[in-house]
Amino acid sequence: MKKVNLFLIGLVFLSATFAFYSSGMPYLARGKLACSSNNQFAEDTKTVVTPSQDKTINDSGTVHYLKEDFNGYIQNSKVIDQFDSLNNFQLAGAFSDEKLSTDRYSGQYSLSLQILPDSENHTLTIRKELDRPLDLSRWKDSGTLSLWTKVGDRKGITGIGLKIGDRENNYREYNEITNLQVDIPNNYDSDDVYPDVPLPDDSVGPKKWTDYWLNKGWNYLFWKTDKSHYAENGNFDIGNVAWFEITLNKNSNLSKQEILFDDFRIQDGIQKERNSLGIDWYPPDNEPQNGIFDLDKVSTNKYAAKLLNVRQTQYPTNGDHGRMVLNYGTPVNFSLRSRFMLTNFPKSKEERVNTWFRLAYDFDSSYDPGHDWFGTFISFEWSKFGLTTVIPIEKDYIQDWEPRNENVIGSSVNFVPQENTLYEIHLTVRGQKAAASIYEVRDNCLALRGQTSYEFQRPRYGDNVRYPFCLEVTGNVKAYIYELEIKEL
Repeated sequence: MKKVNLFLIGLVFLSATFAFYSSGMPYLARGKLACSSNNQFAEDTKTVVTPSQDKTINDSGTVHYLKEDFNGYIQNSKVIDQFDSLNNFQLAGAFSDEKLSTDRYSGQYSLSLQILPDSENHTLTIRKELDRPLDLSRWKDSGTLSLWTKVGDRKGITGIGLKIGDRENNYREYNEITNLQVDIPNNYDSDDVYPDVPLPDDSVGPKKWTDYWLNKGWNYLFWKTDKSHYAENGNFDIGNVAWFEITLNKNSNLSKQEILFDDFRIQDGIQKERNSLGIDWYPPDNEPQNGIFDLDKVSTNKYAAKLLNVRQTQYPTNGDHGRMVLNYGTPVNFSLRSRFMLTNFPKSKEERVNTWFRLAYDFDSSYDPGHDWFGTFISFEWSKFGLTTVIPIEKDYIQDWEPRNENVIGSSVNFVPQENTLYEIHLTVRGQKAAASIYEVRDNCLALRGQTSYEFQRPRYGDNVRYPFCLEVTGNVKAYIYELEIKEL
């Protein structure tokens, strides 16, 4: 009898243990959460009538209602290869140790090669036969091809070329991406020898990638696909692309190193007027180096916007940010929710410095992007979730903020994000007052992890200027944005 009682007590204890969850404890089981409709977004918008359309914009250009799940953009881009398999590769040149690496930018793996110094053969070619031909006719004479590569040492890599070909071996060869081989500092926006690369779409004014180069770490490569930027060999059929070939050009200064290739895709563009998310989203100031984002398939008929950061190693600005800006203004009063997942977390304390996820409103996307906004944040450096505004004092270089350090306790709470965990932020703004909550999402139920509020003293923009919303990552962190919903109050 005593054994039975002990057994029952044990069951009760285990049941309580598996059901228990608090903000400071991890889940002990994947049991379903107690769902509650009393989340901040539901409470703050319960009297708001939701329009029948997923997007309604006021005559002033501000959002009245927006529900974004990113499933409507699949025609704007196509993944050509994610380098998740070693099948059908043909390589020529001085290399060794062809393998897959978990150091990646997309998918499960990247292609890893050990590049060897070679005084005679100054090219390495990587050719991949596709499993089935792709129809890329949409991008016959416009668009952008892109690829990520990671190098250990820029010295000796003079450029990277690209061809795409059909089943009859006709092909297009795109202009080489050059990597100037000089040993001088690359200082942003100074009159130095590093090239300024014109960006594909200059319909809203001439734009350029200032001081383009390849450097240690991950680098973003892009090739323009319009007629003036390729040469054609034979009668190339872009409706039946069967292979591609990457050429790594090098000189005798090349050091032995590992080089990675990942995430080869084509899209409508990488700027404001044409990109993978149409015209609803764009990188600040119409420059992709201020923010790269892709559309990734996460499950059957489900997509997410992937937000990435071009690191300072390749783009030597004072910042280190990736941003997606919504092409509509912020209402004076609104409630917002955003569902997202963060990956590729910093591994050391040093890497957490200046590493953030931010959801901003009244975001100035042209004069000083990232240094003039209101919003909520997750700080990896300080392990905080909170509210703040950033104020430009000297463009690009000196900023102030509110609240100041002495008042930050009143506008933030302790919060340590977990990698590959689904979160949802709710933000409500009424004039100068803002309130934010962060929830963990399990089985489509919300568990509150932190909440805070603050009344800003800094004035918001007047009726004559309504700046947009923005999502931002800094450091190495990647963000997958699944949903965004905004209701004007």
